Amino acid sequence: MNNFKERLEHLIGGESVNSFAKKCELSESLIRNYLKGSTPGLDKLQQIAKATDVSVGWLAAGEENTNKEIEVNKPQHLVHVPLINVKASAGDGKLVTEEKSTSLLAFHKEYLQKTWFISSSHLFCMEVDGESMAPTLNHGEILICSYDVQHRVPADGVFVIRLEEAVMVKRLQFLPGKTIKVSSDNNIYEPFTIKMDDGVDFDILGKVLLVNGLRRV
Repeated sequence: MNNFKERLEHLIGGESVNSFAKKCELSESLIRNYLKGSTPGLDKLQQIAKATDVSVGWLAAGEENTNKEIEVNKPQHLVHVPLINVKASAGDGKLVTEEKSTSLLAFHKEYLQKTWFISSSHLFCMEVDGESMAPTLNHGEILICSYDVQHRVPADGVFVIRLEEAVMVKRLQFLPGKTIKVSSDNNIYEPFTIKMDDGVDFDILGKVLLVNGLRRV
């Protein structure tokens, strides 16, 4: 299975496209577009992976299948987390046309589980692009993020978000009236608000847990 389309066909198997789409909480037309060769964004990859109990890394790039030797020989106390090939812009946002896993980063399994109480299959890594979140997050640093259900609900903190077609990392504060304040830790960047009732195309892709595998946010 050399591409996303083939891996998706494998997951659907003998199930109807309509039934599969409902299981993933996506539209049937969107699934059919993927079967024709279009590429999903990170948020849709996460939905499909969660619904079918596979990792984002395998679904996006087949990493777990093409790296069997690594999986067999790796120390049992380590787990691999996919590094997604799209930078989390810590500036005005970066236009995203494709997200896929390019490599796997190894982390201590017990540390991740005991600290965050979540499965490593719900984690992904991204690189920071820009300085708007400095000094909390600096350009080029690697973020470990969680898309576990508990980390994709409205809450204050630092998140990877998608706003329209831009993926960025920002500090969120949820205010009354279904309003979200989106801020940068670098005070030269002005905060802005999003009114969820306005139908804005917004999604929380994951909560930032660690920077470079060591520093908590």
